[in-house]
Amino acid sequence: MPFNNKNGQPILGHDKTTIMKTKINILIAFFLTVSCLRLTAQITLEHTFDSTAYGSDLYITDIGNNNSKFVFIDTATNSFSLYNLDANPFLLNIPTPDPILPDYTVAYITNSLFDCDSTTIEYAFMSYLTPNLPFRVLRSDGTVLLHVDSAQGPVCYGCIAGTKEIVPIVNTQEGAKLVLFKYNSSYIGKTLIYGLCGTLPTTNNIFNFSQDKLFVKVYPNPTAMSINFDVTLPDNQKEYEIIIFDSGGGKLKSEVINSSTKKFTLDVSNLTNGAYFYSLSNKTKNYQTGKFVITR
Repeated sequence: MPFNNKNGQPILGHDKTTIMKTKINILIAFFLTVSCLRLTAQITLEHTFDSTAYGSDLYITDIGNNNSKFVFIDTATNSFSLYNLDANPFLLNIPTPDPILPDYTVAYITNSLFDCDSTTIEYAFMSYLTPNLPFRVLRSDGTVLLHVDSAQGPVCYGCIAGTKEIVPIVNTQEGAKLVLFKYNSSYIGKTLIYGLCGTLPTTNNIFNFSQDKLFVKVYPNPTAMSINFDVTLPDNQKEYEIIIFDSGGGKLKSEVINSSTKKFTLDVSNLTNGAYFYSLSNKTKNYQTGKFVITR
C-alpha cells in the first residue's frame, strides 16, 4: 500500500525512507526510556537503622519456616532486638546473661530448633574463642534450656586447607545435631552430641560474615618452621587482628592487620607439634576462624 502525504499525493521513496527512520527512532527512544526506568528501579533503599552503639551489629536470619528477621545486636546494653522485614519491631531488647563482647555472641536465633514450643524465641549464647566459658541456650524470657560449663560450639571455615567447614549445628537424616567441645581444668576435652527438637533453618546465620568467602589464606599447611598469612580485609577502614590459639583455646600470639600490612610470616619453630587455630577479628566481630597444623 503506497504512502500518501496529507494532500493525498504519493510520497517519493526518499520521503518514505525518512518517515520509516523517524518511526524506528521513536520506537528505539521509547524502549530505551522504559529500560532505563526499569534499571533504576531494581535497587532501592528500603530502611535505615541507626547503629550508633559501640559494637552494634545487624544481620538477617531465618527464625524458622522462612520467617526472616533483622537481628540488631547492641553490645552497649548487652541485648539484641528482632525486626520484621518492613522494619517494624518484632521483639525488642532481649537481655543476654553476660556481656556480648568480647567473649560471647548471640547465635542460632529460632522459634523451634531447641524447644518444641514454637511460640517463643530461643537462641544460643556462646563463645567461639574461649573454651572455659559456658555454652547456653535460652528463651527470650530468660529461661535456660541448656547450660554446659566450659564448652564451645566449634566454628572453623576453610579448615584442612580450605576443604572443610565446621559449625556447631547441622541437619542430618536423623534430625538436627548440636556438637560441643567440653574441656576440663587441664584443657583435656571431649565431644558432646545433642539431638535437637527442630530443624535448623537453612538460611540461619551464625555470625555476620560470609561463609563462602575466605578472608585468610594460610600456607604451607601443615608446616614445620613458619607459616604465611595472606589476608583480604573485609574493608580498608578498620584495624583487624590475627590471633593465634593453641588447641585448648589459649591465646599465643597476635598480629595487627590493616590496609598496609596484609601479608606476614609467623615463626612457629618454638611451638610443639599439633593443631593450632587462628581468627581474623576486630573489636566488634569475628570474621573467620581457621586451623593449621605443625608437624616435624
